[in-house]
Amino acid sequence: MIAHTCAIRSKFFSQDARPGPIHQFLVQQGKPLLVVTTTYDTLLEHVFREHGKPYAVVTHFAYAEDKNNLGKVAVQYSEHPEQTEIRPAEDVGIDLDARWVFYKVQGTFDLFTRGEDGREEVDSMMITEEDYIAWLSRRAIPTRFSRLFQKRPFLF
Repeated sequence: MIAHTCAIRSKFFSQDARPGPIHQFLVQQGKPLLVVTTTYDTLLEHVFREHGKPYAVVTHFAYAEDKNNLGKVAVQYSEHPEQTEIRPAEDVGIDLDARWVFYKVQGTFDLFTRGEDGREEVDSMMITEEDYIAWLSRRAIPTRFSRLFQKRPFLF
């Protein structure tokens, strides 16, 4: 599974891609927002990093060697993008008033980790029909996010 998504990353993820008008619009907003996106790319992260705005990326696992991680979420902070926290979906532990959150429901090109033996252990990209069926059976929207979806209008 991991080799498959690595091949897709290298074939379709262009290092030449640049943030567009929507990315520029979002980075100019004052108050941190929760952004729900179905894109795999890291253009949001790129433009927010350039502007020094703190953010966190939250996504689910499509594959994990440790099956106990399935159904949990991965959280990466802009201050330490090389580190990934694995958290229960009901406790993402992010102050939504202090930082932007990019909730990548289909995964991201940037999240995979390697174990001590060098093999990749987790991957977040949902690509196949099997990935989507698994997503429907085990993924819970983080509790803090679903509460916001019920109380606030949002653009998806």
